[in-house]
Amino acid sequence: PPADALRVVFDGSHYDALVRASAGGGGGSGGLKGMALADSILQKGPERKYGQLVEGFPKPKGGEHTATVIWLHGLGDSGFGWAPVAESFGMPWCKFLFPTAPTEPVTLNNGMEMPSWFDLVGLDEGAPEDAGRVLSSAAYLASLVQKEVEGGIPHGRVVVAGFSQGGAIALACGLMMTEEPVAGVVAASTWLPGAVSPTDVGKKAPLLMCHGTADPVVMFGWGEASHKKLLEMGVDADFKSYKGMDH
Repeated sequence: PPADALRVVFDGSHYDALVRASAGGGGGSGGLKGMALADSILQKGPERKYGQLVEGFPKPKGGEHTATVIWLHGLGDSGFGWAPVAESFGMPWCKFLFPTAPTEPVTLNNGMEMPSWFDLVGLDEGAPEDAGRVLSSAAYLASLVQKEVEGGIPHGRVVVAGFSQGGAIALACGLMMTEEPVAGVVAASTWLPGAVSPTDVGKKAPLLMCHGTADPVVMFGWGEASHKKLLEMGVDADFKSYKGMDH
């Protein structure tokens, strides 16, 4: 691999961390390159085709921005479904990006093909996890972060966020950064994937989880348990509950 490529440490059951690699494939001081990271992970499994990357409207004044929010949708949705959210924030200095997941079969929905960041067998803590696709989607998100960095927006001005299944990917990406922490991680109505092992860098990013107490899809208790696990991992995460709110 090129000197700046990233590799993924695989311990036999899940990807353990996103780490830098030298040209020889061992440890090294290569810089964070999100695109190389995505390529590295995608080479370990089937090719995945991500959907359209939608930019929020209105665009930053003068076409320039000093911060970026990248927001991931939930199962069966697309970047277009969340794009109108950008205007409600009223932040003319910020660019909002809404990626779209690959269209793939989802076991939970009888194999029906739909936009999905990873396969789902069930929506409870005991269900098997599609760790490979969790990490490949996290790598894709990391590549979008890196593209912003290369365009002049530092890590500390990029927020990764998501709803439901997309929130799980935002957690995976934000918590497993290796060079610089992102400005923040926002995870709404979601859970912490078992494949995630936070890095020391990832733990530095401010993290907010939000969950409705009446959520019938991703149960409130699962979100609460995920927050507790994050605290046990040494992550300074906040958890906001919303009484009576569903998914």
